[in-house]
Amino acid sequence: MPAARGPAIWGVMALGVIFALIGLVLAGGGVWLLALGGSPYYLLAGLGLLASGFFLFRRDLTGVWIYVAVWVATLIWAFWEVGLNGWALLPRLFAPSVLLVLALLAIWPLRPQRQGRTFALGGLAAFAVLAIIGGVVIGFANRPDAARPSYDSLPNAPPAATPTVRNPWLRMIRALLSPRLVASRSHSAKSRDRPSHSW
Repeated sequence: MPAARGPAIWGVMALGVIFALIGLVLAGGGVWLLALGGSPYYLLAGLGLLASGFFLFRRDLTGVWIYVAVWVATLIWAFWEVGLNGWALLPRLFAPSVLLVLALLAIWPLRPQRQGRTFALGGLAAFAVLAIIGGVVIGFANRPDAARPSYDSLPNAPPAATPTVRNPWLRMIRALLSPRLVASRSHSAKSRDRPSHSW
């Protein structure tokens, strides 16, 4: 049972309703996506949000821990889907992270006053540290590579509209082979221009 009454506990119940509505939409869309051969993530996340909303509406702290588990699963799924691509991670993690902050704040009225405040602030601090570390790692992984050669500066450079190779291994191989290919083409051109001495 919750230790707090009044507006705070009504806010927790309202949060439970919001979680349940979001979960219902996600689960419904997840069933349709799964029928089309898509990822089961949306169905599972929707069911998790429904369960979290149910317990939060009943003013039960279990709802908070269920959503924490949903957020961790979302984090794993997002990195599995797009790796360390910052722009692709943003739409996958921003909204779930906002809901995580609200869920952690719900600990405050659901536990005895001092204990609830300690748990809530501790959870928010841990999330903030994780977010900062994750932001640094993602920013480092997406930094511009100054050592990458510029194809525009090479002779016989391909046109600017050449498609970008997204795979880092293929990009590295292409960067290593391009100078050799250019040198080979230049040597072939000189051989064609050289007068033939055959009789």
